[in-house]
This record gives sequence, C-alpha cells and structure tokens, in this order.
Amino acid sequence: MKYLIVITLLFTFNLSFGQVKDPWKGKPNSIEDSFLCLDRMFGDTAKYTFATLPEDISTFRLHHGFGTWIRNNWGLWGSSKLKQELTGLGFVHPDDMSSFLLKAYHRRLNNKPLQIEEEAKAYQAYWNKAGREGFSAGDLGNDHTKRTTNQELLDYFPVGDTIVVNLYATHKKLFQNYASSVEGIAVIKSHNTEKLNIRLLSVKQKEKHLPEHKAGQEFEISPISCSLIPPKGWNVKK
Repeated sequence: MKYLIVITLLFTFNLSFGQVKDPWKGKPNSIEDSFLCLDRMFGDTAKYTFATLPEDISTFRLHHGFGTWIRNNWGLWGSSKLKQELTGLGFVHPDDMSSFLLKAYHRRLNNKPLQIEEEAKAYQAYWNKAGREGFSAGDLGNDHTKRTTNQELLDYFPVGDTIVVNLYATHKKLFQNYASSVEGIAVIKSHNTEKLNIRLLSVKQKEKHLPEHKAGQEFEISPISCSLIPPKGWNVKK
C-alpha cells in the first residue's frame, strides 16, 4: 500500500511549479502543444529523470498519477481538440492517449521519432485481441512497450550516486492521519537484487508530515521511487 501511494504521488514532487506563474493552466490543442505544456510543468530534476530512464519506466511512473490528471484535465474523456487529433490518428481509449503523449514526450526529449502510426496500430491490435479473448485493460494493461527488468533499472542508479527519493509519510490533518510522501536526498551504498541500499542524507520537512525514515538511516528502496539529479550544466537536448 505504501509503495502504491508513493508511486501515485511521484508526479507531485517531480514536477515544478516555479517556471511560470501557473504551468497547469490551459489545455493543449495538439500533440505538439502537449510538449510545450509538459516543458512548463517539468522541473530540471523531473525532466532529466524522465528523459534518462527507459521509456517504459518513465511513462509507468506517471501513468496512475500525472497520467490521470492529463486524462481528466486535457479533455481526453471528452471532445477536446487534442482528443479529436488523437482519435483521428487511430487512438481509441483515453488511457492509451495519455500513455502515448508521455511516450512521445520522452522520445522528443531524446531526439527520437514519435512513431505515431505504429503506436496507434499497436493499441488497436491490443483492443482487437481484448474483444476476441474477453480481457480488459485492467486485466493485463494495454501498454505494449518492451519491459525493462528491475535488474536493468539498477544500472541507471550507480553506487555512489546522490539521488532524490520519495518517502512514505503520514500527514496529520483535522486530528486524523493521512498517507502522504516527502522528498529526501540520499546516497546509493549498494545494490541488493532489485532494490537500492541507500543512506538518507536529508529530508525535506513539511508541516504536519511525519516521514517513516530520518536523515542518517540506511535502508532499501525501489528505484521506481527515486529520481536522478541532473549533472551540473545539464541542458535537455533540443
């Protein structure tokens, strides 16, 4: 449960509100517009991590949190211009549309072709198979991207690197405790099969939030809950 909560809240900590007055305002009217919106929303740490990690990992990390926000606020359940463009290209389900937009942004940041036609056909093939065999997106998931193994993911987090971690925390509000998360800085001590052994250097304190770990503690954490820190002078590829 804690793991799912942290994953859901990842996008809250990894997106930046400081680049423009209100980066969440407005709706993109096209795929190209969506890239401009995401550029405004993503801070340097978020953008570097998103661009550097494998495509399937980057999109998975945001699908259930930020992806839900995209589907609800960019009109993918309705009849927005963006929805109309994606429908015209062959995309059917809003889940597929938000997944593709994140994939496409990842590819744009890495100067790779968007492969719009291929993506639309792959999703169509999935739903055709679902209709014949009776399963749904909830059963298997409709993302056909090649999966990065947990062991492969560890290679993106070398021992000795300093990283940003998202920690489970309780948030006291109105005399009740709610699940939340806080951000911390940690150094990677070693790898342990599918997890990172880290030492927590600092925790970003938030009012009435009680994180489960304190600075100085060493513990295991999934790399899915971690973000990379951009090297000095890093600029996203244009």
